[in-house]
Amino acid sequence: MDIIRIGDLYEDKKAMEDELADNVKHQKEVYATSVDPAKKLKMLTTSALNVRWDGAKDLTKLSDKEKQAVIDMGPVYHDAYGSLKKRRAFNRGEEKIVLFTNIIPNAIAIGTTKSSVTKFWTGFGVLGKRGDSFQPRILSPTQLQKPVEVIEISIPDLSTKNFSSLQMAA
Repeated sequence: MDIIRIGDLYEDKKAMEDELADNVKHQKEVYATSVDPAKKLKMLTTSALNVRWDGAKDLTKLSDKEKQAVIDMGPVYHDAYGSLKKRRAFNRGEEKIVLFTNIIPNAIAIGTTKSSVTKFWTGFGVLGKRGDSFQPRILSPTQLQKPVEVIEISIPDLSTKNFSSLQMAA
């Protein structure tokens, strides 16, 4: 497996940045005028899950209006970046097999675990009981809002800095 940054596909960084700026302008117009409201809501929900408010740039002190503006731009940036010509050509090349967490055209849908497609960074990891065994599962924020019986299991020989017990969804 190779890790290839999309920027590395462009010989001229400014050319990529200019194309991206044009795509952002276009996507702003698209989102303002022609995105189905149900689809827009889904995209904004996903965007909100993907913002790291206390990340490299501290966004925790933004007002609610400013935070909403960041969330609103998430789908715009996503689609603008996804529309970069060299990115699309690279990702959809004939020799490529595209894996994705959702069902999209010409791709194999995979999950974070065998029983969950929720992105691990937006959810909460648990073990789910299935028959006589346990399966790793990631509960989404929506699933966590619903009543879920969670049982904490202590493991005596398992005591590391970040891992001393397991939580199991009953």
